[in-house]
Amino acid sequence: MGRGPGAPPGGTDELPEALRGLPAEPVGHLEALRDRRREAGVRIEQLDREAALCDESVQDYRDGYEKVAAIEEDVRAATAHMTAMPDMKRDVERAEAEVRALEARCLEQGASVFTVAWAEVPRDDYAGIDTAELREQVVVAQKSRERLMAQQAGKGGGSEPPEMPKPGWASIAAGLVLLAGGLALAGWRFLYPDLVFETLGGTRITATFALSVSIFVGGGGLVTLGVRAAKALRYKRYRVAVEEAAERRAERVALLKGEEEDARDTVRTMVAGLPLRESLLETPGLDLPTGIEKLAELAERLHERRGEVERRREKIQRAAERIAGVRDALSYHSGGETPVAARVLNSLLDAALKAREGAGAAEQQLERIGAEREEAEAERTAATRELHDLEARLAGFADGDPDRGGAVAAERLQSWRRARELRQELERTHPGLDGFVAEIAAADADGESWEALRETLEELYALRERLTSHAEELRATIARLGTEIEHLGDGETADTIEGRIEVLKEQVREAKEGRDRAFLLARLVREADRRFRDENQPELLKRAGRYLGQVTRGRYDRIELGDPGDESFYLREPGGSTTRKVGEALSQGTKEQVYLALRLAIISHLDADRERLPLFMDETLVNWDAWRRDRAFGILERVAEERQVFIFTCHPAMAAEMEDRGARIIPLAVE
Repeated sequence: MGRGPGAPPGGTDELPEALRGLPAEPVGHLEALRDRRREAGVRIEQLDREAALCDESVQDYRDGYEKVAAIEEDVRAATAHMTAMPDMKRDVERAEAEVRALEARCLEQGASVFTVAWAEVPRDDYAGIDTAELREQVVVAQKSRERLMAQQAGKGGGSEPPEMPKPGWASIAAGLVLLAGGLALAGWRFLYPDLVFETLGGTRITATFALSVSIFVGGGGLVTLGVRAAKALRYKRYRVAVEEAAERRAERVALLKGEEEDARDTVRTMVAGLPLRESLLETPGLDLPTGIEKLAELAERLHERRGEVERRREKIQRAAERIAGVRDALSYHSGGETPVAARVLNSLLDAALKAREGAGAAEQQLERIGAEREEAEAERTAATRELHDLEARLAGFADGDPDRGGAVAAERLQSWRRARELRQELERTHPGLDGFVAEIAAADADGESWEALRETLEELYALRERLTSHAEELRATIARLGTEIEHLGDGETADTIEGRIEVLKEQVREAKEGRDRAFLLARLVREADRRFRDENQPELLKRAGRYLGQVTRGRYDRIELGDPGDESFYLREPGGSTTRKVGEALSQGTKEQVYLALRLAIISHLDADRERLPLFMDETLVNWDAWRRDRAFGILERVAEERQVFIFTCHPAMAAEMEDRGARIIPLAVE
């Protein structure tokens, strides 16, 4: 009787040399290795496709957008310049108009001062003159000339004696006559003491009476002569005083002439080299320093304006060069320097930045794909090597066919395992197994076959496996049913559960009604709060809203306070239901407009029905666009009708714009 197939030679415990190192399931392991190699290949192909897409994304970025993203800052600056270019050019045109106006004023002022064209006189020649000192010398000359004219007109300011007439000879003759009459009457008394005259009226005149009359007549003559002598003495003194006054006046006139000439020479010296009109130098007046000072001021302002124009032109030139550089770098030469072209460039830049972001993500994906592909390649290589080794071994079982060799090897391994199990079973049930082995060997020697016994044993083993599996299933079913019975015995009835469900449904319905009532109440409260705020908003905020509406042309016309606890301000558009918080997503110019509106409302509220306070503003409008700044100037013009408005700025263009609107410019010297 021969040995069955798959029986290991030399005993069942020793695995044959050809089967050693083979997997337990050669066919399954062979298919698993093939699947593993195929899956690795599929994964590699998938990764290659993903890598191709990423490479395409990166290449598209490099071909079309990389040069745009590489000069992102330049593109942003160029688009900003394009957007601002119309305003910049208008500013230059406005500044050039100011320069032309100042040139005309300088030309007019220069014609009133110089004998040649104003432009022919170097600015430093008259700008460097100390007009304060020149004005002092002109004042000295004027005062000297006025005093000289007063002296020459005889107005000495009280230094001359009063006019006195020269005493005549009539008083002397009258005194002598009276004196002679008195002596004659006195002689009558002594020569003819008894002589008596009788008048026509019968009055008697005696010598004694004549003596009395002679005393009065002679005394009158003496008095008359004394008065004449006193007048002569006074007249003599008067003549001396007149002569002395004439000498002093001559000296004063000479001194005043000297002072006038010195002041005039000083004035001529100070303005030497300037082609001034001779009429200004003959009799220097205040129009000379005032004219030079005004011309110097106009020339300085013109110089500043020209410098400002030049700087703005240079700024435009730099902007144009930067725009041209960006255009050359991007080979984009259409659209000009307009806001439309700026929007096109911005769109191109946005697309480039998105492409750069996508390319960056693609490069990260490429790194990941590269690492995963290396792993997949290593996996495929390992699977291929292991598969080749296994196929080479299995091919030896079936004349070079690894698939059939795998089936043969699996059958042999299964036979070996069965043999080992049978031996172990027989050793447990038949302690005298060695005797049976000897008998089997003897039967083999006699040529007996064991195939029928083998098939019977296999059927018995299969039956045992089925019965064992069925018994396990029955035990599991019994355990499950016992558990369900225990749960049913301890649980609630169906009626109880249905009752609880109804209670829960009622609670859900009540909760929904409460939620709806609360939602409706919240809506009513918010609406009432909004109406209350609209109707009772402080007058100050309403006034500030009106100012803001004028500045923004009605875009924002209301400023509101936040909810209780929120001290922020909010802006509301006309008819709008939403608000925007001041400070969030608002430009610096808009925030300054809100600030100005609040300032104007506050100051109007503070000095209502009282003396108006002045308004001081420092660079308040510098961040505003042109049309809002124009409207703000209109508001400030109306405010200036009732209060003083001071606006400080270091921007000559801003000062010129305010001057065009009627403001008075006061330059402040910087120490």
